[in-house]
Amino acid sequence: MLLFGVALPVTLFAQVKKPAVTKPKTKIDSVAAKRDSIWKETVKDKKKLEGLFVLYQDTASGSLQLYIKKNQLDQEYIY
Repeated sequence: MLLFGVALPVTLFAQVKKPAVTKPKTKIDSVAAKRDSIWKETVKDKKKLEGLFVLYQDTASGSLQLYIKKNQLDQEYIY
């Protein structure tokens, strides 16, 4: 039995790490940041009550605000 060895040229490619590309701020990003800062300002002096829904109670007047997540909308709940 006769075996022939074939040498194939092998080229190795070094992976060069590319610098992280920062995404330029868009109008949507700035609106979302503004919305988040307004929300934080709104609830900063309120007591957070967690449960099925998150409630924020104003400690001075006793009024409540209900926070509902998007995935909680259009669901049936027993009350």
